[in-house]
Formats: sequence, C-alpha cells, structure tokens
Amino acid sequence: MSYVINYRPLSVFDTNEPQIIAIVQLEEGPRMLTNILGVAPHPDQLPLGMKLKVDYVARGDQWLPVFRPLQQGVAQ
Repeated sequence: MSYVINYRPLSVFDTNEPQIIAIVQLEEGPRMLTNILGVAPHPDQLPLGMKLKVDYVARGDQWLPVFRPLQQGVAQ
C-alpha cells in the first residue's frame, strides 16, 4: 500500500474531511487506486502492509470499492 492524505475539500463528494487516497495491492496481484476509510488520516495509523478488507460506498448512482482496516480497534 502507498497513500497520500488529501486535505483539500472534495466538494463532489460533499465532504471537507481529509481523504486517504491509496494504491492497494490485492492478494491476486493487481494494484488499484482507491480510498481507505475507517482509520484516522494520520501516518502513524496507516502502517505500510496494513491488512485491509474491501467495502463499497455509493457515489451518485454507482458503488465504488473502498478499503477498511481488517483489524478491529484501529483508532478513528
């Protein structure tokens, strides 16, 4: 996983919260550009190699894949 924390507002998504934009490598091999949700947008909360699970969020009339930490109890 590689990521950047974006602090610029993304009005298209109706949020002023920081966004974690990441390149995630799937177990099958391919990498994908996505967002990581469910974890605080701080580098100490985003260790490289963190295990993630896929989730889906509605953006307009489409559902997009996002990822969340696999372990419970990660600070938010």
